[in-house]
Amino acid sequence: MQVRASSQPQHSTVSGSLQQQPLSPSNPAQHSASQPVLEARNISKTYRQAGKDGIITDALSHITFSVARGEFVGIMGPSGSGKSTLLNCISTIDEPSSGQVLIDGTDIVGMNARQLSTFRRDKLGFVFQDSNLLDTLTCYENIALTLTIKHTPAHDIDTRIHAFAQRLNVAQVLDKYPYQISGGQKQRIAAVRATIGNPQLILADEPTGALDSKSAAQLLQTFESMNNMGSTILMVTHDPVSASYCQRIVFLKDGVVEQELTRSSDDRSAFYAQIVKSSAEIEGGIA
Repeated sequence: MQVRASSQPQHSTVSGSLQQQPLSPSNPAQHSASQPVLEARNISKTYRQAGKDGIITDALSHITFSVARGEFVGIMGPSGSGKSTLLNCISTIDEPSSGQVLIDGTDIVGMNARQLSTFRRDKLGFVFQDSNLLDTLTCYENIALTLTIKHTPAHDIDTRIHAFAQRLNVAQVLDKYPYQISGGQKQRIAAVRATIGNPQLILADEPTGALDSKSAAQLLQTFESMNNMGSTILMVTHDPVSASYCQRIVFLKDGVVEQELTRSSDDRSAFYAQIVKSSAEIEGGIA
């Protein structure tokens, strides 16, 4: 976050080629592959500070980037860089002061509350730092609720839940209540809930923040599986290990895009080292 500046900083890009796993021919994520799922066009978000007449703070300043269909992209940056504000603008929780947010070709800026509610239901999936599961429902019922809200035929719900649960390795806890399972298992159930409705974009906000290293690795492997199944994922994280599972990282600093880093091979340890180096440079002010 920064006080309004007179010019827009330029950002650097480190790129390479990443071999993505092929999608199933029946997967909807394979269609319209040339159109980005997410386009952030010149997004700015400003706040006028109470009691300081005329002082405007830029939380985001002219942010432009896109996420291709089937990509797994991370957003990183120091505290106060604008990560949460950007995610809020993309997730329909907040509205940018200017610019466009296009998801699956639709500009969500300016939609009314009813339109946003329908859009979130049909187009977006969410995984939060807290799983946000309902303790009064079993894991199976928590997932089924998502499909029920989307008016999925009852005879399809059971088949889809068990198919997704098997592929994402959580079938063994479907009949348990959230308070009966571990934090890592809760987050993996939340991941199934997020992806089972075939959303155009899954948004993850620090999903490993409350997990131990083993549970975090299991969740990130679940995200990889979701991505290999065709899901498009945008994840905010401060953790280089979590970020190393992504295909591309967008670094923010002071509300602007400072750098982009693209994974050039399947060597996650090498990408991790690049992320750590870039993070240190950006946070140290030598990028």
